[in-house]
Amino acid sequence: MYLTEDQIENGFWFHSGKESFPPEAITYPDEYKGDANINIVCTQLSIGSYQQRKLVTEWCQLIPKLENIRYLWFNSKVNQALFEAACQNQGIEGLYIDWSGIKDLSSLRNLKKLKFLHIGSSASIESIDVLSQMERLIVLELENIKRIRNLSPLRSLRGLEGLGIEGSTWTTQIVDTLEPLCDLQNLRYVFLSNLKTLDKTLKPLAQIKTLMHIRTAYWWPKSEFELLRDSLPALKYGSPFDFELIDRFGT
Repeated sequence: MYLTEDQIENGFWFHSGKESFPPEAITYPDEYKGDANINIVCTQLSIGSYQQRKLVTEWCQLIPKLENIRYLWFNSKVNQALFEAACQNQGIEGLYIDWSGIKDLSSLRNLKKLKFLHIGSSASIESIDVLSQMERLIVLELENIKRIRNLSPLRSLRGLEGLGIEGSTWTTQIVDTLEPLCDLQNLRYVFLSNLKTLDKTLKPLAQIKTLMHIRTAYWWPKSEFELLRDSLPALKYGSPFDFELIDRFGT
């Protein structure tokens, strides 16, 4: 198992304050000093449109050539071109995208070393089929992929220890069922904030005995929470998902 206790409780990308993870953000290519971790903020800037396009183009040309980077953060909006540039750098082990206008994820297949992936609010993503090929992944977190309802491509990710399939603040993520997660028998945390399923059940999670942390809303029936509490011997964490509060908040 890879994840630490802190990462199970808060998610892999949680910034504990103990180290520069993520590092300070940089905006211009000449600010990069050759570190293994790089945090780029190069869009949504108070500069002219020409300068903005030029800056993005410079990063798109540079990112594939950065030989030392292992973890890459984008903490401003990512367009398809920036995403494609990142996917050309085969040394990347961790990719964090705060939010995006990405439509096509297929270039992820180029990242042969990728183990940790976070794609924040990305309502334009059209398919997650490529994820079925990403069998090295240890952590996968996806937010507001509202066009996606079928989670079947995740079945093959049997090395996953952390998984997030979440809605955004304003948009509920709707999926058909959590049943494909039954095959992920190494999962240690599952984050399902603002997610609902068409089959209206959390029962598939009860089959994953390694789960230590489940984060979800309180809108599920009380019986669903009770089943998970009674079925998962390793369960320790929950915020706001707290089994001790079932009697107070359960339906």
